[in-house]
Amino acid sequence: MKNTELFFKTVKKFQDGRNYINSTYEKRMKELERTKGSQYYVDESAKAQTARDNALKALKAECGDNLNDIISFMQRANKQRPMKAPTAEELNILQLLKLKDNISEQELESAAIALKGNPTCLSALTEIGRKAGYLRGYNHYAESKEMSIEETEGALRQLAKNVNDFLEFDTKKTARIAEQIHSNLYGKGESRPLPKREPFTDMREAMKELLPSMGEDRLESFYNAVDGAEGE
Repeated sequence: MKNTELFFKTVKKFQDGRNYINSTYEKRMKELERTKGSQYYVDESAKAQTARDNALKALKAECGDNLNDIISFMQRANKQRPMKAPTAEELNILQLLKLKDNISEQELESAAIALKGNPTCLSALTEIGRKAGYLRGYNHYAESKEMSIEETEGALRQLAKNVNDFLEFDTKKTARIAEQIHSNLYGKGESRPLPKREPFTDMREAMKELLPSMGEDRLESFYNAVDGAEGE
């Protein structure tokens, strides 16, 4: 099984398991509503909450460990890909830019056009540009659809960060950030339930949730970069 297939299988297992545990808890609490105010309600609601918390903790531990392993497999597969060696001319372009004290954006763009045949050189050019104070990247100039090792590594770091957030919260991250900003500006108001994450049914939807910064046109290149024999 490919690394990406293992990844989707595991995040889907966690998503569906968490939804089942939470819905079971909510169903039990609804059943207990008619006994509200009694000792029975206090005891049974506490039991339901403990059962939910324990089940979520076990599910998170299992799937979290598996996802960490799978992302490590992806990182290994990416690093083991053969790197296209730069030509003498490509090296000269990069070296010249490194020696310059001031680099214009036009010079970087011209270099990107000259280096478009080598994704690794474009990643190096992006690093040079950022050290010079330019935030934009140049990987999109590549003639090949192949994703560079450096770009893939950056995407995997972001994926790992977003997976941790996914394991911790079933609410939308944007809603949590907006609530925090509002609270910082105006103080805590009346607490309202935050919107839940939209459930995903396939890998494309999962990646839209867990790696939203990557466009759909780059996903296939990302899959090719991180899939390997490690996950089999």
